[in-house]
Amino acid sequence: DADPAIVAERATAEGKFAQEKRMYVDRCVRIYEFPKPTIAAVQGRCIAAGLMLALVCDLVVAADDASFANPVARMSGMGVELLLEPWDLGIRKAKEFLWTGEPLGAADAAAAGMVNRVVPRAELADAARALAETIALVPPVTAERIKDSVNHTYELMGKRQSWQYHFMAHHFTHNTATALGMLADRQGMGSMREVFEARDRGDAPAS
Repeated sequence: DADPAIVAERATAEGKFAQEKRMYVDRCVRIYEFPKPTIAAVQGRCIAAGLMLALVCDLVVAADDASFANPVARMSGMGVELLLEPWDLGIRKAKEFLWTGEPLGAADAAAAGMVNRVVPRAELADAARALAETIALVPPVTAERIKDSVNHTYELMGKRQSWQYHFMAHHFTHNTATALGMLADRQGMGSMREVFEARDRGDAPAS
């Protein structure tokens, strides 16, 4: 069962805002700001918050069975708390990815720039470790300054400001009539899958 304290905090808009900032934004930003290079090794389905966690890492190594998706718009959300896709996919692909919620396979994600390397699943851990060992040959202070400089370049382009705007917009969409209606529908139907299927058939109560 859900922690009563968490449920109580989410009962108000300000509580939900503070909780999501603490649980998602602050944790992911700590990974993004960690001075040493970080590598995400991804297998299977990488969805929503899992995708956010992977994309705040510096590099992504994916198994050939990996797929990446952010279907949160179907739940009337803004695609999780941090906006990362435009920086990894480009503007048009990012819009398509977020609007449709359709997954990208590992090869397509690599071609689009979201993933660095794709390897057989059985080789994923070894490949990620080998990449880390190669990077470790660079003097630590140099590796850290490279990371800082590249990240700073993106921040000069507005990356941090876009995160701030997106998080505010994300919380606005939590409280639209559609989003609140979907929550009510879920209580009546039992699962979000049932809500989506009903809506896609055209007979869901939520508009």
